[in-house]
Amino acid sequence: MKINYITITQCIIAFFSILVINNPVYAQSGNENSIYSHEVAPGRISKIKTKTIGSRDGKYDLSWLDKAIKTKKVLMLGENHWMSAISDMEQDIVFYANEKGSFPVLVLENSYSSSGYINAYINCPSGTDCSSYLEILKPVITSKESVRLLNRLREWNVAHPDKKITVACTDVEQDLANTLHTVVVPYFKELGDKKLFAMINKEKRFTDEIVAYMDSTIQHSPAPTKVKDKTFLNKQFLQNVMINFRIRYDASSSTEGQGLEAFEKAFFPARLERIKRYISDDAVFGKLIKENNSIFIGGASHARIYVSGIDDEEAMNWEGWYLTNEFAATKGQVYSIKLYNISYDIPAAYFNQEFDTDNAGLNYMVAGYKDVFPGGGEKGYKIIDGLTDVTAALIPYFKKNNDQPVRLQGNAQMKKLLAKSPVLKEDRNLKEFYGHDVVVVFPKATLFDML
Repeated sequence: MKINYITITQCIIAFFSILVINNPVYAQSGNENSIYSHEVAPGRISKIKTKTIGSRDGKYDLSWLDKAIKTKKVLMLGENHWMSAISDMEQDIVFYANEKGSFPVLVLENSYSSSGYINAYINCPSGTDCSSYLEILKPVITSKESVRLLNRLREWNVAHPDKKITVACTDVEQDLANTLHTVVVPYFKELGDKKLFAMINKEKRFTDEIVAYMDSTIQHSPAPTKVKDKTFLNKQFLQNVMINFRIRYDASSSTEGQGLEAFEKAFFPARLERIKRYISDDAVFGKLIKENNSIFIGGASHARIYVSGIDDEEAMNWEGWYLTNEFAATKGQVYSIKLYNISYDIPAAYFNQEFDTDNAGLNYMVAGYKDVFPGGGEKGYKIIDGLTDVTAALIPYFKKNNDQPVRLQGNAQMKKLLAKSPVLKEDRNLKEFYGHDVVVVFPKATLFDML
């Protein structure tokens, strides 16, 4: 019998290649090298109602969220990935919501297997050295901004023992090699198993036989099994991890050599169904979501809760729609916020080093910026995805408010614009903004400072 296989590197490359194609953060259109400026020709929209979001003492004014905090069970934050200003606001929202109310569950778009290590770190007692957890999390927590979030969560949990925040990571395994190293290997060592290590050392890659052996061994391990110094690595946790692991592995191995489109068709439906299962199944995070208020942070597609019917029906496959319209515990109790950035620059250090990470999308953005501003001498902000009529109409506001972020009604205002001018159905930003209650737009931000 032929054994299908896929190398660890192929798994990672396939995922990020598809991410580049499908994520509008770096899927350029129109004038790729546009530079952010206040001098923009007016489009077909003369005015959009906005309000400036000010800041005080280094924190954003978030009083506009007070009603949602009192009346909603879920705050969905849909972001442009890797933008420092957006991360700052997301973090401020997490702690503001917990100061004004109670949102003790923070759901992140990270691999499920990282949940245990993240929660171990943020619940580490004050004065205890828990840097070993951060070291293990390096493949997942890859930026200074992400480390800052974990440190703020840890500080919060130390200061508020009766209002602790728990992190729930609901994505499938995105780095199979890292999952093997940080989760599977410690558990198999606890079992005293040596066969797996011999198989991996021989093949130097994942095969059907190796994955089947991992799965079977975990399923038949004694129920009380847990890793002594990492008790969250128990049988139930490993069973959940293996389901995630197989989703990625099976999609990759079954479509090997068939191209990205084939992989996408095999992978994404299974991924989306698994995410929904994680937030609804009591064996994972369902009980937490049902019994508590939650904040979700992820890509903008995850947070869409309205559908216009204009080429956006795929939004109904994501968890924002599911939580709003299908999941009984949260139905009708979701408030969606899109955080969108128009242009970006890069940390100065990126000009003085060869920038090459495992993240193909981030590499693409850094290279694109360097093409426009070679050498870093002249510096500005590169427009990410080209202005549309909607975003062009916001530039005069940024000119007046010294480039502070603005907020606008998403679904309600986009409906009115579309009714007044049906030709705007082709406007990319209108279709994106339509899916959310509120849209916060940043004129510019710096890319994450990677570790």
